[in-house]
Amino acid sequence: MHRVTIRTEPARRLAAIHHQGAYPEIKSAFALAAATLEKWGDLGLAGPMVGVFLDNPDLVPEGARRSVAGFVVPEDLPIQPPLDEMLLPGGRHAVLRHVGPYDALADCYRVLFDKWFPASGEHPGRGDPFEVYLNSPMKTPAKDLVTEICVPLA
Repeated sequence: MHRVTIRTEPARRLAAIHHQGAYPEIKSAFALAAATLEKWGDLGLAGPMVGVFLDNPDLVPEGARRSVAGFVVPEDLPIQPPLDEMLLPGGRHAVLRHVGPYDALADCYRVLFDKWFPASGEHPGRGDPFEVYLNSPMKTPAKDLVTEICVPLA
């Protein structure tokens, strides 16, 4: 069973690549963002990877879904093409922590939106859900990947 907590998330500044298409294919955008930061010598300054998902997959066709792949970066780090700056506001969020493969995340969203929200009395707020990846799929077995799904609250 997945546990959902409510906590105050910090504002985050991302160096990001925009992606359109199936959400699992966002990995190519993460690879480009990482390679760009590494080329500039800034990957060591970056925090965790963050994926922002702009469309409801139940309502938007797979090929039209928009998402953003980025890394948390310091305020003073210059961001230039092909990367874009994206600011995620802080505030109250529902947070579901998932340990396991990324392909199970869709089920986590169903738990969050179909079960937890109706039972909790809370409501999603403005702002897009995002995922914070607390370890690297390059160094961690899929069964041990830790992802936090964060949904802004009203």
